[in-house]
Amino acid sequence: MVSPYEELSQIYDKGWGFFGQSYFRLVKELFRESFFSHRRILDVACGTGILALKLAQQGFSVVGIDSSPQMIALAQAKVKPGLSLFFEVQDMKELNVKEPFDLVFCTFDSINYLLSESDIAHFLARVNSALKSSGFFMFDSVTEVLCN
Repeated sequence: MVSPYEELSQIYDKGWGFFGQSYFRLVKELFRESFFSHRRILDVACGTGILALKLAQQGFSVVGIDSSPQMIALAQAKVKPGLSLFFEVQDMKELNVKEPFDLVFCTFDSINYLLSESDIAHFLARVNSALKSSGFFMFDSVTEVLCN
């Protein structure tokens, strides 16, 4: 059986590429001066690496994780020499990192894949353990309220 993301990975950037660019501008504006002091970034559920690549091109050290091997393969194909950018297959529900990060992102409504309160609580605890004490976690989510 073909996974949905095996098929979606082939067209993902065409539909979502613009969002990564606009999200980067938003993040840069939100953090302003302090943004560039946060050097080590984790992109959870990074997909094809749209946002991770943009951040790495700005000089950040970025790790992107996603549960889809197809998405990670496409993300890895974008890595150019000189970029501090690494991708790995990892399920966000079992987030496990060796060193803490200054910023953790979970964008493109990816947090919506956590379907129960216990999954969300577990994920937030994992994010907390992945952050430096002065770190930030930023996510977005479309809710039923926003859709109505």
